[in-house]
Amino acid sequence: MGQTTVRSFVRRLRRRPDGPDVANPWRKKPLADNLTAYLELMLEHTRETTTAGRPRLLLVAEALGFKGGGETGIPLSSPALLRSCKHPFIETLRPHLALVPEGGSEATATIAWECFARLGLTPLVWNAFPFHPHQIARMHSNRAPRAAELREGIDWLRRLDQLVTTHSTPMMVAGVGRKGTLAAQAAFPEREVVALRHPSYGGKAEFERGLRLLMSRLDTVDPAR
Repeated sequence: MGQTTVRSFVRRLRRRPDGPDVANPWRKKPLADNLTAYLELMLEHTRETTTAGRPRLLLVAEALGFKGGGETGIPLSSPALLRSCKHPFIETLRPHLALVPEGGSEATATIAWECFARLGLTPLVWNAFPFHPHQIARMHSNRAPRAAELREGIDWLRRLDQLVTTHSTPMMVAGVGRKGTLAAQAAFPEREVVALRHPSYGGKAEFERGLRLLMSRLDTVDPAR
């Protein structure tokens, strides 16, 4: 396998066909361009934080939703969040994005990025199943990824990790919720995966506590180890 670049990674994602109950938003060029801009800026941020002494963090959530990444092409985001979020990373990314004018918001993404902003944290976010699983003939719906889809997602997680490791040493992986954690553990059996509470359905405070504990560990990990 040759060296993975952001653009080759996104090209490969774009080739994945839609299914009767799975949408691939990156088949739309503006959303593929959004993902490219996100990953390129994130890798630049990764180089800076690693140089500064803090290992990078890969955060694995579940899947794209129709109000969120399905409309933006960026995991754990929504059009409303990308238009208004005050996190410095999002503010830097915003001019490079194509956003639908009246796109909606997604609660989990909003909660997560509010926490990231309070904590001064910029994780690389990906999903256990990177595409948008939905009900058949109901594009504006969400469903949980199936076991076979999560197995497919493991390959994408490993490809993403290969991409990132060309820029920095991977040090810490965390899963958001049960599916995100199990997918990260399956993709990276040789690494510790920290389990975080899903921030929705009353989990916001526990999610933030988990992130604070994780940050204290990031600050004590030796980046040269």
